Amino acid sequence: MGYVYEARQESLDRRVAIKMIRCDRLGKNRLALEALLSEAKALARASAHPNVAQIHDIVRDAHGRSCIVMEYLEGLTVDVMMRHRHEFTLKESVRIARDVARAVAYTHAKGIVHRDIKPANVMLRSDGLVKLLDFGVARPVDQLRDSEEIAGTLLFMAPEMARGETSGDFASDIFSLSVLLFAMATKRLPFVKPMDYDLVGPPRALNTEIPERLESTLLRGLDPEPRRRIATAEKLADELDLFLDQYNSADTLLLCVEDSAEEACLPNFAGIERVKLSEALGISVDPAMFAQVGETEYQPLGGPRAAHPSL
Repeated sequence: MGYVYEARQESLDRRVAIKMIRCDRLGKNRLALEALLSEAKALARASAHPNVAQIHDIVRDAHGRSCIVMEYLEGLTVDVMMRHRHEFTLKESVRIARDVARAVAYTHAKGIVHRDIKPANVMLRSDGLVKLLDFGVARPVDQLRDSEEIAGTLLFMAPEMARGETSGDFASDIFSLSVLLFAMATKRLPFVKPMDYDLVGPPRALNTEIPERLESTLLRGLDPEPRRRIATAEKLADELDLFLDQYNSADTLLLCVEDSAEEACLPNFAGIERVKLSEALGISVDPAMFAQVGETEYQPLGGPRAAHPSL
């Protein structure tokens, strides 16, 4: 839908991320602008939670293009870490899913359905804080009841959404979050192919460290029938907390990220390869698109740079 750039907010002297619509889509598809504004509204409702990417402002550049100003995030998404062959421990997997569940519970309490929970939309910040990203297809639940819009990622989509029976609700978010946890904990997606909801195998058969209670939580989160799933994201987070309580240490997950401009390495996160953030995200940007944003108080920093992989 657009690009994300790093900039500095001069009035508060802080780094920020600016998300804007691609020039080639603006004007041709007004839905892109509506989606950007919907994302801004959804973030405004949910961003008070520490595990949700924060929104600071929405501005227009000299050409009238709308831009969302968000917190700048330094870290890696779960998707990037998986693609660089990082193997999450069971504890790491559950801790990340628990924090995402807390974020989702908060957004649900605000009446927002995320609709696209997946590894690419979950980031581990450099200090280990988990962040839920990309509210581009998030919508208020009351707007989805009479909607026929289908959005999301098929491999993580709840069956009722994939079949077109609903445009998304709280239960579908719980399903997607359970797919995320299954993938981290077993190193496999739970289903062989899209639209086929027969499990590849019991979670404990794929990872013998998974206890029976955690397997039960996973299976209830992945139930194809929405009414049989775990009732709320808060309940899911509570069940994951029970698993985490067995550990005495509250150690923090940390990333090691190498920037192209300088080598700033935090304590290594379970041996993950040190990779250049710009290469890991694989996002190309157009410098010309960002030129006019400099006329606002948000000044570009040393050329455009992808600030986080929400696109």
